[in-house]
Amino acid sequence: MDSRKIDRLVQIKDEIAALKSEQDRLENEFLLQAKQDLQDTKYKTTAYVSGSGNKVVATTARSVKITYPSRLRLIFGSTYPDAVTEQTTYKLSAPAGRMLAGLWSGEYVEQTLAAAIQSLPVEDKAKKLLTKKLHGINYDGDVRNLQVIGGMDEQQAQEWAYLLQEAAVWDDFRQLLMGAPSGCNDPEHILDLIHGAMVVEETTKIQVVPIQK
Repeated sequence: MDSRKIDRLVQIKDEIAALKSEQDRLENEFLLQAKQDLQDTKYKTTAYVSGSGNKVVATTARSVKITYPSRLRLIFGSTYPDAVTEQTTYKLSAPAGRMLAGLWSGEYVEQTLAAAIQSLPVEDKAKKLLTKKLHGINYDGDVRNLQVIGGMDEQQAQEWAYLLQEAAVWDDFRQLLMGAPSGCNDPEHILDLIHGAMVVEETTKIQVVPIQK
């Protein structure tokens, strides 16, 4: 075996390790900056653009970790089989996870999604179309629709998309209460159970967007 190939392979591995270390350091800087920039705002995403047009996008995501699985049956009542998949670990359905994360974090508004859409400051024609497009689930998608169909600027669209998410959480919570057993559908009681049964962790992910050629 040519010893030069061995030396080159070792060199490549060292270079990869050095680049990975530099990548981790740079991404961590962006994560810290994004956490600071997104704190106390209604936004889930922020972007940093270089002079050459490359872009780093930081997006905040949440995960729900169950601390008291036995309380899930009390929380969901008769809808438990639809919301929870029983395995060695407990796995929430996507809608249930979104609802619990919003309720646990206090990020909900006591308003239906339909009412929130009707309060949008857009023309009636656009509002009618947005009623079919907005669901309070896909934040980025709602932002785009509010901009394209509703004619909002980015900041206004992001603020309304956030409100729609909060309203969707309330809609889901209302459905949960309707499916709860008699005597177990008190909102404050269910919220207390939720706060005691889980922890919601928030993470920010970095996406590097190259120049479009």
